[in-house]
Amino acid sequence: MGLPLFSASMRMGDLQLLRAEYRKLPPALAKKHIRSALRKTVEPFLPEFRAAAPVRTGGLKRSPITVAGFDRVSGDWTARVGYGMSRKKPGYAALLVNNGTKPRKTKTGRNRGRCPAAHFADSMLSSVRSRGLSNLETFLYAALEKATNELPRYLAARVR
Repeated sequence: MGLPLFSASMRMGDLQLLRAEYRKLPPALAKKHIRSALRKTVEPFLPEFRAAAPVRTGGLKRSPITVAGFDRVSGDWTARVGYGMSRKKPGYAALLVNNGTKPRKTKTGRNRGRCPAAHFADSMLSSVRSRGLSNLETFLYAALEKATNELPRYLAARVR
């Protein structure tokens, strides 16, 4: 799956107490539950991203995606929501629609016109980030409780 073209990301790096609790769990179990909590945090914003896309770009309305995983560069877990590309959701030129294009010409010199800037994603991303961070801690604590309850079954399956 391609990365989102616009993304509002939330990082777990600031939640030190939660991070310490998750480190006590086996890595595979912690990874499963952290990724689930991050995905639950950003999924409610998908309808907003669909609604924000301009009407004339139906493909852009169908291309919002969520990505949750470990960012190897910063060393943090990150959840992103935005417009992206995959086989099922082709990436319709979200950057071009948001920022517009400069006037273009054909090879023969005729004007092809330009795509005007719609600026549909700029203000939405900051609001998504602030609202998502408030939900993130709740989902992470719920996932930690599930992981703790699942730990005996996980360890029993590993012994076999």
